[in-house]
Amino acid sequence: MIRVLVVDASPEVQSQISEALSPLPDAEVVGTVPASAAALERVAVLRPDVLLMSMDDDGAASLAEAISTRYPFVSLIMTSRNGEADQLRRAMQAGARQFLVKPLAAPELVESVRTVYRLDESRRTAALAAQSGPATVGVMAPPPRAATGPAREGKIFTFYSAKGGAGCTTLACNTAIALKRATGKEVALFDCGLLFGDVGVVLNLNPRSTIVDLLPQMDAHPGPLDPEFLSQTMIPHASGVKVLLAPASPEKAELVTAEHVHRVLIALRDQFDFVVIDTWPTFEERILNVLD
Repeated sequence: MIRVLVVDASPEVQSQISEALSPLPDAEVVGTVPASAAALERVAVLRPDVLLMSMDDDGAASLAEAISTRYPFVSLIMTSRNGEADQLRRAMQAGARQFLVKPLAAPELVESVRTVYRLDESRRTAALAAQSGPATVGVMAPPPRAATGPAREGKIFTFYSAKGGAGCTTLACNTAIALKRATGKEVALFDCGLLFGDVGVVLNLNPRSTIVDLLPQMDAHPGPLDPEFLSQTMIPHASGVKVLLAPASPEKAELVTAEHVHRVLIALRDQFDFVVIDTWPTFEERILNVLD
């Protein structure tokens, strides 16, 4: 059972989150806190697996960082009315695993809670085991869970046409959703129409993060792309498909190189069972990389 603690000053948001999670057989809201100042104490008492915290309260980012440091078994999901990139960066620096923009959509909320819980299973087990010594007498760690499995080596489906308007985006979106419904496995949808990608429009997704948000980490770290950071950048669709959106504007698309695309594809293939890619009609190097 996923134990969720909600920290938000809005009774409406507290009720919304409780209503979204109450029908789930694998999650429960163990408490709600109206102010972030009381969150630290409630985490110590309730020991939640996932903490949903609003960044709209004063000092929320600093408190989230303190919780991440003191209680590493807690997976943080930050929420805010502000979906700007600067707010997202502040949340990630505070230790957040996901960042959701209000008003919260129930399917996105449920998917985020389950995703961060699954991603942090091995870390949570290790942290609780470490805290079960003399310093925390009376706190019993849960039985060990299975560690994260090996790379999936997922199957890649790429949709390409020599001209626009042929329906590649429609086919890619529907194929990704059909694969998720038919198999129940992990499915990623990558909008590689970098100049004018419209997967987000077709699926009615809030483009709070795109492939551009991955570039600073890729440029700073030449090794494999961090799977957790990749997951945080992807947008969960109501179907369960995780979507990596194209840049919000053509000038930002110029920042994405063929090497960036190649590394993203490797990370998606290793993390998902199926990877569906939408492209745009060109034979430039970035698209040739996808087709290869």
